[in-house]
Amino acid sequence: MFIELALAFALQQPWAVSAQPTVRIGEVEAAEPYMFSQVAAAVRLSDGRIVVANGASNQLRVYDARGRHTTTLGRTGAGPGEFQTLRLLWRLPGDSLIAYDARNGRLTYFDRTPTLLHSVQVPTIPGASGRLADGSLLATIGIAPPEKIKDFQGLIEFNGFVLRKTPSGTSYDTIARGRAGQSFVQPVPPSWRQYPFPYGRTAQIAIGRNRFYYGDTHSTDIGIYDGNGRSIGTVKIRGSGKALSGADIEQWVEKEVEKRTTPQAKTDARAGFKEIPPPRRSPEYAALRLDDAGNLWVRRYGPPWQPSPEWDVYDESGRPLASLRLPARFEPMHIGTDFLLGVTRDDLDVERIELYPLRR
Repeated sequence: MFIELALAFALQQPWAVSAQPTVRIGEVEAAEPYMFSQVAAAVRLSDGRIVVANGASNQLRVYDARGRHTTTLGRTGAGPGEFQTLRLLWRLPGDSLIAYDARNGRLTYFDRTPTLLHSVQVPTIPGASGRLADGSLLATIGIAPPEKIKDFQGLIEFNGFVLRKTPSGTSYDTIARGRAGQSFVQPVPPSWRQYPFPYGRTAQIAIGRNRFYYGDTHSTDIGIYDGNGRSIGTVKIRGSGKALSGADIEQWVEKEVEKRTTPQAKTDARAGFKEIPPPRRSPEYAALRLDDAGNLWVRRYGPPWQPSPEWDVYDESGRPLASLRLPARFEPMHIGTDFLLGVTRDDLDVERIELYPLRR
């Protein structure tokens, strides 16, 4: 299967991303609208304007087609048009927008200008992921199996669920199941410590107008589902996993230990990671995206500290279309028919919004 997919990609007409962005927004030291932190989403409207959801300030910032700031909407708060945890932004037909506030459990609607229209309360759920064309909200969640809930220690293999809330519904219903993340739990009476599993599996979802793609990163099969969660096919991807060496695992552990802020926490983390059974293989891919044409973009695997810039693209039925390399440290957030819009983080973790032309 791998050889067949590699040949299929080789026979496709090459797609290419420009080496330089045509729009770049963001500076190290500048006026507030040009300094970003925790960018949650960015979308491009049909007239070229760019709307950025800046998570740290809970603002929607609007820029013209050249990247010049025109207006800011929202701030931190619980009132109309305010956000506590701005996490998602969706562009609808006609360039209207919906912003999702995870903590307030609220959808805020804006028209194309954009001007605030109204807000709607929705049940909060940690894994809120996206919206179908009919207005249904989808979320993913991982739950430990029953035997591990009773004995919460050791390697935990979480079960994955896709949940849906219809526009008229008052709660989420389970519509698809799979495999979610992994973690290692070490009892430390009277409590416990939970560690991420090195090169562990994660659940990934990409949501389109009337279908979604759902799979786990340790598999080369990605399920295709309709809006009701009915399986309608499978995408067989070209996996990029590899056998792991002791050096690979040691590097992963050291990167995790570096996140601890005290010497004792670092010592405890090293001791905890030594108890974890070593994994044998890295994930097969890292992330999923959908472009405006409904094509599935699959990011080839790279460790968290060095994400791969390589992406494979499949049509909605799973046929290989292209393989291309994006700019380093660039995270695409809106993939159009002839552009990619996203955020780039430099070595100092400074965030910038960049727009790159795409040639198909």
